[in-house]
Amino acid sequence: MQINGEFSAKISQIQAEHPADSVVIHREPDGGGSLTITNWTDVIAVFAVKTAGADADATDVVTIDEERIALIRQVFWDMNEIRYHVQTIKHEDSTEKILHITITSRRAEEMPDIYQFNHSQREALVEILKPEYAQMLAELVGTYGGEMELTEEQIRDMITAMPEDISPVRRAVVEKAYSLIGKVHYFWGGKSRAIGWDSRWGTPTRVTAPGSRTTGTIRPFGLDCDPPLSR
Repeated sequence: MQINGEFSAKISQIQAEHPADSVVIHREPDGGGSLTITNWTDVIAVFAVKTAGADADATDVVTIDEERIALIRQVFWDMNEIRYHVQTIKHEDSTEKILHITITSRRAEEMPDIYQFNHSQREALVEILKPEYAQMLAELVGTYGGEMELTEEQIRDMITAMPEDISPVRRAVVEKAYSLIGKVHYFWGGKSRAIGWDSRWGTPTRVTAPGSRTTGTIRPFGLDCDPPLSR
């Protein structure tokens, strides 16, 4: 959460320092216009191998302290680069400015050469990226990377564990909430007009509701936790 906050703050700083009529988000290499960090599991895998497998100063990755947080942060920024430029378009009677923000997210497979991993580290990274460890990495990341989703089997297990006397309406609400875990971002003043999935979720949108430090910035659209009347 702390590093994600730093990432969002960097995006906000760029927007504040380069006011524009509109903002366009570019994602490389996969395309799209989302501000979501999609490679957190790769970041954690590379951090673990880089930290625990170093020849001279290897250390454990179980205890998270300030030193290891700094290492995670370094890996994160090495694997998530932000660039920007302002495009100026002159119209007949006005000038339009478009702020282009490009986010380049690297996959774990790109990092051994960048970090000059030794043979053992390269083997360890291949091992930890195997499908059987995907669940472990997802649980370590939690929902902060936007990657953690529940499988249909997990949803069924949790629904089965609910009290038998729960009403059908409440059961349906809980089931829908479980299905959206990891898919919907927090967005100040965000509301949904859809029943079920809202196609606007995740789309870069300007925060217009007053009263937040995020007001005026571009964020992935999602939901506010407060009741609608509070806005």
